[in-house]
Amino acid sequence: MENAVRDRTEPPIEVHTKAVPLYNRRYVVVMEIPRSLNTPHMADGRFYRRMGRSTALMNYMDIRRAFAERGDAVRKLKDRLFHWLKDLEQGYGPVDWNTAPALYLYIASIPSFDAGLVRIFGPEDRARVGSLKAMLSSARPGFSANGLLVSQMNNKCRYFALLTPEGELLHGAGPLLACRIAGESRNPYILVHDVEKVVISTLSANISRLAMLDFGPPYYVALALRRAASYMLVDEGAIDPPRESSARPVRHPFLLFDQILIEEDVHIIGQRIGHQSREVQERIWREQAARLKPILDRLYQAAGAEQSPIAHALD
Repeated sequence: MENAVRDRTEPPIEVHTKAVPLYNRRYVVVMEIPRSLNTPHMADGRFYRRMGRSTALMNYMDIRRAFAERGDAVRKLKDRLFHWLKDLEQGYGPVDWNTAPALYLYIASIPSFDAGLVRIFGPEDRARVGSLKAMLSSARPGFSANGLLVSQMNNKCRYFALLTPEGELLHGAGPLLACRIAGESRNPYILVHDVEKVVISTLSANISRLAMLDFGPPYYVALALRRAASYMLVDEGAIDPPRESSARPVRHPFLLFDQILIEEDVHIIGQRIGHQSREVQERIWREQAARLKPILDRLYQAAGAEQSPIAHALD
């Protein structure tokens, strides 16, 4: 049944099946078809839509409308991110965040958000999630009206991580200068390799936490810099202190990247490094970077470089 559904649909529809035993030694086969972001799908070369308990062929306008609505969830998530950032800057967010230039990483489960799924967190959820990696440090989350929240000060720098009932993870770190992400120069600068390390480690540590609470892939991921108009973005090969010709100014507001991570990406990015040998740790790190190649290349290109060295190391 799984093969028949996949072979006769385009793009192929994902199907999950499991057998549920009954009291009389018989079984019920349950087929689950997750919400798709690749709609509309064709079946045997035609487009169909539900009409009550039956199906009907889609006409030209139905098909056109379906393709127009395909990217609606991502647009809503992007609007949601900028709404969060605006609230934080105006003092209406989940934490006291009257900060100077700051770095924000946003991860959201697209199916959960699009379906309007809202989860009420309980003590068991807090225990399952464990610690939320808030950029460069970690702490156990507590409850808040906005979801599970951790906020702390570290070396004059404030970090926070918020897991919302809609399946979103929002991380913040600022001010940038105190976090050692920026350097000391006439024009403060941000080393793109430092940002790259934050992105890889934070995604690796936290994507599995979304899955634990059934906030599944694909995920929308975005990285934003705010209040950083005076900063320069520099690639790791630049001279220290960087020359003006080797740096690019950061725009304000500035979305460094936004990308969708599918299930195959998540499996590799979510690998835990643990206590393996140095060789194994470096291999996992390179595999994670390779899966994030489009994202990391955009980071380096924003700094005027060609590509991320570590993302292309496996080449």
